[in-house]
Amino acid sequence: MKRLLTAFLSLFLLMASDLGNLAHAQTGGLSFSMDNQPLSAYISHIEQTTDYVFVFNKEVDTSVRITLSVNGEPVETVLRKLLEKTDIEYSVNGRQISLKKRQAAKPSSGKHMVTGVVTDSGSDETLIGVGVMVKGTSTGTITDETGTYMIDVDPDATLIFSYVGFRNSEVLVGDLAILNVKLEPDNEIMSSVVVGAGVQKRISVTGSITSMEGDKLRAPSSSLTNNLAGQLAGVISVTTSGEPGSTSSFYIRGINTFGGRSTPLIMLDGVEISSADLNNIPSETIESFSILKDASATAIYGARGANGVMLITTKTGTENTKAKINVTYEHSFLQPVNVVDYTDGVTFMETYNYAQKMRSSNPVPKYSDIKIAGTRDGVNEYVYPDVDWYSLMLKKFTMNERANINIQGGGSHVTYYMSLQLNHDSGMLNVPKSYSLDNNHNQMRYIFQNNLQYKVTPSTTLGLRMNAQISNLKSPNTSTDEIFNQVYNNNPVLYPAVFPDDGSGIMKFGSDFISSGSYYTNPYANMLNSFKEVNESKLNVSLNFDQKLDFITKGLSVTALVNFNSWSNASYTRSLTPYLYRVVPGSYNVVADRYVLELLREGETYINQSGISKTSDNLFYFDARLNYNRRFGKHTVTGMLMYMMRQYRYSVLPSRNQGFSGGATYDYDNR
Repeated sequence: MKRLLTAFLSLFLLMASDLGNLAHAQTGGLSFSMDNQPLSAYISHIEQTTDYVFVFNKEVDTSVRITLSVNGEPVETVLRKLLEKTDIEYSVNGRQISLKKRQAAKPSSGKHMVTGVVTDSGSDETLIGVGVMVKGTSTGTITDETGTYMIDVDPDATLIFSYVGFRNSEVLVGDLAILNVKLEPDNEIMSSVVVGAGVQKRISVTGSITSMEGDKLRAPSSSLTNNLAGQLAGVISVTTSGEPGSTSSFYIRGINTFGGRSTPLIMLDGVEISSADLNNIPSETIESFSILKDASATAIYGARGANGVMLITTKTGTENTKAKINVTYEHSFLQPVNVVDYTDGVTFMETYNYAQKMRSSNPVPKYSDIKIAGTRDGVNEYVYPDVDWYSLMLKKFTMNERANINIQGGGSHVTYYMSLQLNHDSGMLNVPKSYSLDNNHNQMRYIFQNNLQYKVTPSTTLGLRMNAQISNLKSPNTSTDEIFNQVYNNNPVLYPAVFPDDGSGIMKFGSDFISSGSYYTNPYANMLNSFKEVNESKLNVSLNFDQKLDFITKGLSVTALVNFNSWSNASYTRSLTPYLYRVVPGSYNVVADRYVLELLREGETYINQSGISKTSDNLFYFDARLNYNRRFGKHTVTGMLMYMMRQYRYSVLPSRNQGFSGGATYDYDNR
C-alpha cells in the first residue's frame, strides 16, 4: 500500500511540474533531467525505471527539493550527486538502497572551528588569497573574496598567516572562535608611512619624507636625541654636553627660521611635545619615526612646520595574540675620548719663562729657579704644588644602566602595550665619599607607557595612551661647562687643591690673592661645596575616538583626539662656603719641612639650604578630523578636514591657538 501511494504521489508531481526530458534508464545507466523536485519524486522515478527498491524510515526527509540532470550515469553516481548537499547518506546492498540521516561527525578531541577576516594594517582593506596554515601541519586554507577564512583547529594550534608583500603573522588560537588578523607590510614599496595628520602609502608620497623603525634608534644611551645623529637623512644632531639628562640640538635641513624658533615641530601620537620629552622616550616603545622635510609634507601644520616635523608613533597591541614579554638590560661604560693632555708643572713654568724672555729685552721671570727646582724634585707638594686638576676631579670612566620590560598582546576587543623603563646615569666627578655633600651627577629616571585600545563595535574604537615620566637628578649647583673650564684653565703650580687635615675638622682648600680681597677660584672647592636636587614629573594622557561611517559611504570616518599634558618641577640647593688658605711666602723651612698657612677667607662649618623652588605648566589639546579613503579600481582618493585647538598655560593668562586645515591625495595604480 505504501509503495502504491508513493508511486501515485510521484506520478502526480511529475505531471504537475515541468519535468522535461524524462527518460527511462538505458542500458548502462540512468538518464533524466528534473528541476526543483522533492527527493520523493527521484525515489519514485528510480524505482519505476530500475529494479532498485528504496528502504528508509521517517527520519529521512524526502521533501527536500533538488535539481539534477544525468545522462547514462550509474545508479551509485546518481545517488552520490543526488544526496551530496543533503544530510542523507545511502548504502547499496544488491538491489536494495538504504537511506538514513547522516550522523554529525564527532569532532576530534578539543577541535573547533575558527573564522575571521584578514586585513591590511595600514588601510584596513581586506586581503584576498591570504594563506592560513596550522603551524607544523599541512592543514590550511585561504581567505575568500571578502578576506574571510574558516578552519578547524585544536586549541593549542598556532595559525600562520602569509601574503606576498606582507610580514608573516603567527597567532595562538586558544579558545577563540573569531580571530581577525591585521598584516603588516613587509617591503618599502608596499609599506605605509606616517605623514601629516594621517598615514599614506609610501609609493604615493610626493613630498620628502624619511622614516625608520624605532628599534633602529637603539643605542647604549638613555638619551634618545643623542641617537639621532647619522640615522636619518637630512637631520643634523649636535651634542654639546655629556651631562646626564642633557639633550642634543637637532635641525632638519639646517636652520630655516632666524631670530625665532629653529627646532622642528615634534609630534608624539598626534600631540606636540618638547625635545626634552622626546629625549626620555625609550626606543623600544617607538613603532615608527618619520621626518617631514619640505613644504608639501609639512603644509598641514602651517607655520609651526616651517623647520620640519618629526612624527613619532608608539607601539600598540595586536589583536588575538598571546602576551609577548620583552626584557632588556644594558650596562654601559663611558669614557671620554680626545682628552687634552696637559704638560707637567715644571715644563709649564719653564715654557712660561721662555715666552716672557722672547717678548721682552729685560724680562723678569715669573717663576724662580728655586720654585722650578723644588717642583722638579718633589720637595713638598704643598709648597711646590704640581696639580693635575683633570685627574684629581674627574674619573677615568663611569657606568650607566638601562632596563626595559614591555608586554604586548590583545584579544578580539581589547589590545594593549605596556612598557616600564629605568634609566640610571652617573657622572664622572670624583667626589670623596666621606665629604658632606655627595654631589656627583646621579640621575634616576622612570618612564611608563600604557597604550590601550578597545573595539566597542566593529566600526567604533576607543584608545587610551598614557606616558608618565618621573626623574630625580642630583648634581653640583655648578654647570658642567664651568667645571671643565676651570679644570682646563687653572694654573697647576699656583696652589694645591687642598691642604692636609690637621684635626680641626675643617677642609682647607688652597688659593692665593689676585688682589686685595680677591682670590683665585679653587675648582676642587667649587665642585665639592655646592649641591642641587631636581625632581620632575610629566604626565601625558590622550584619548582617541575612531568611528567608521561606511553606512554613509564606504571609506568615510571621523576621528577625535583629546590630550592633557602636565609638567611639574621642584628643586632646592645646598652649599658650603669653603675655607681658603695659602702658604705664607718665605715661610717654608727646608730642614724641618714645615710651612706656615695663612687664612685667606673664613668659611662655614654648617650647610646652607635654600627653599624649594616649584614650577609647572599644562597643555590641553583637541582635534577632530573627517577622513575619506576609497579605492575605485586603479584610482585611490583620500581626503581629510581637521579642526584643532591648543591651549598652553605657564602663568595666569594662557596662550591659545586654533585652526582649520585639510588635505587631499589622488593616485592612479599606485603611481
